[in-house]
Amino acid sequence: MKFEIVKAGELTPEDVSRWRGFQDADASLASPYFCPEFTQAVAAERNDVYVARIEADGEVAGFFPFQRRRFGMGGPVGGSLCDYHGVIARQGLAWRLDDLMRGCGLVAWEFHALVASQEPFAPHHAGKGDSHYLEVADGIEAYFQKLKEGGSSQPSRLKQARRQLERAHPQVEFIENIDDASLLDQLIEWKSKQYQAGGIHDNFSFPWVVRLLHRIRALRTEHFSGMLSVLKADGKIAALHFGMRSRTVWHWWFPRHNEEFAKFKPGILLIVAAADRASSIGVKRIDLGYGDEEFKLKLRNGGTSLARGRVEIPSATMTLLRSREGLERWLKASPLYRVARIPGRLLTRLERWYRFR
Repeated sequence: MKFEIVKAGELTPEDVSRWRGFQDADASLASPYFCPEFTQAVAAERNDVYVARIEADGEVAGFFPFQRRRFGMGGPVGGSLCDYHGVIARQGLAWRLDDLMRGCGLVAWEFHALVASQEPFAPHHAGKGDSHYLEVADGIEAYFQKLKEGGSSQPSRLKQARRQLERAHPQVEFIENIDDASLLDQLIEWKSKQYQAGGIHDNFSFPWVVRLLHRIRALRTEHFSGMLSVLKADGKIAALHFGMRSRTVWHWWFPRHNEEFAKFKPGILLIVAAADRASSIGVKRIDLGYGDEEFKLKLRNGGTSLARGRVEIPSATMTLLRSREGLERWLKASPLYRVARIPGRLLTRLERWYRFR
């Protein structure tokens, strides 16, 4: 088995065609994050995005997209923005993880949303969780029925919330994908304010992230598309969402509602409107991503197991990193922690900035 590393922007049309073939043949790779278009879009905004061509039996049998940082450290394409990652390969292909890491020139690869079914990574899992989804292939009523069978009262609550909005604002409109860059700017402004108010790291403080979303918004093909959705009430924006879709999966990425309509739960109604429209545009699943937010737990009718962890290859870099992590654990358990935690937090923030910038 051979590994050829290329810049993601150097993928050939043949590479893209093979990549799509591997993705279409494996249901676990249906997410738009696994589409070559996502990797290419990130690569157009960053210069550290690479792809390993995995060659077996004299032909390309798989691809591994990744970002390479200094000292041989690596992570998923898009960093923390990437809600699914892993190897895209021919079904049944047997490959060794240490060979892949060395072939990529990596001493470590950190992951937070790896498809847990990719067995070679299993020894490196530090934990698992679900990416929650709505199975909507058979329409909204079938989705509601499945929720009811699970003992959920959400269908009646959701229908009541929609009626309340319509009583107050009779003209309710949903557009699943609107071609309006200014609405994406509005959504980004709302999300930035939400992050800052909650003391959460603001992804949009990095210009490349804003450019990436606009780049993805402009992509519309049969294989991959940005999805800027809006719910309007009497002509006013009640909620916005920006995500992306593959052939069959719509990934819910950046939602935000207009505070003026907050009492009507417009963010939830936007998801329900998308679920109602999904099957008519070929979408079988709306993926809400990982996390324990209440709305995800209440709306889901299925989940995909994802893993977090770090693959390591013995090296001086990893020895130093482990020593630092060991020191951090010791400090947290010692009386010195109260003194050390302020500079420690600063270092953690700087590290996150470095990884995401």
